[in-house]
Amino acid sequence: MEKLKGVLNNIYGCKVLDVGTGRGEFIDLLKENLKDYTEIIGIDMNAITLEKAIERFKDENIDFIKMDAENLNFEDNTFDTVCISNAIHHLPNIQKVLNEMKRVLKPGGYFLLLEMFCDNQNETQLTYVYFHHFIAEIQTLIGGYHNKTLKKQEILDIANSLTLEKLIYFECNYEEDNPMSDEELKGMHKAVDDYVEKTKDFPQYESYKNQGQIIKERLLNIGVSLATELFIMGNK
Repeated sequence: MEKLKGVLNNIYGCKVLDVGTGRGEFIDLLKENLKDYTEIIGIDMNAITLEKAIERFKDENIDFIKMDAENLNFEDNTFDTVCISNAIHHLPNIQKVLNEMKRVLKPGGYFLLLEMFCDNQNETQLTYVYFHHFIAEIQTLIGGYHNKTLKKQEILDIANSLTLEKLIYFECNYEEDNPMSDEELKGMHKAVDDYVEKTKDFPQYESYKNQGQIIKERLLNIGVSLATELFIMGNK
């Protein structure tokens, strides 16, 4: 992540839009590492996570709005920087959202994309990928929308379709001293059980129960660490 922080250190963010902001995790990274910014707006369609983001940044000059990313309620060329982090696999129409982001970006502005990918991960990272895909399947089953994460080349192809200038990309790893921390393992074990329980009224219940057990055994025997992510940056 140090390389990503170094890139952000050289960006005058000015007016920033964070799409699919969730609880505002990427905004933390932005505000701590951008050379400067004048305003940050985070948008998301999930009111519950937005409330958590509002509480998290209640004492800071950061605004959060419930908004459909496929139809951004902003004029063309409004923002100096637009970004989306670990959210494109949550989108029913990825291309439409990214095109909207490009529309509201000023000419010469920065387009930032950070996304985990599912291939070329080590064994502990694969545990996280399998866990993530397991959760995604169940969330979709019960009425949400959550795709499995994409392969690295698929993400690159999507970014290339935007025809941005000065496109750069590199992988970002999270340094963890202990990929099998007790706290992380307990939390993920509980999440597996909680999500299996959500399927109890569906015919797939036994299948998900078995899949959940396999993931819990993998957590115990192999461990888990965050997946490598791909960072992409270009200018409009």
